[in-house]
Amino acid sequence: MLAAIIHLGRALGLRVLAKGVQRQEHLTMLNSLGCDHYKGDLLSPAVDADAMFALLQSHTKNRPAPDAAGSKTPKKRGPAR
Repeated sequence: MLAAIIHLGRALGLRVLAKGVQRQEHLTMLNSLGCDHYKGDLLSPAVDADAMFALLQSHTKNRPAPDAAGSKTPKKRGPAR
């Protein structure tokens, strides 16, 4: 069933995200089936709002401001409709 869902998403030109990945074995299987992204406790346990705000602030302080000339427009995904 999982392989069919991933295949369907890919056939529609979509990126596939797996939710709730908790073990490395699950991630290995998802990668072998062509899953694009994952989220869950394996990546990061849940954090409260204050901790997330602090994390985002620390990342934005260390990054240079985006250059308007260097910014890129995202490419379209999937077939033209």
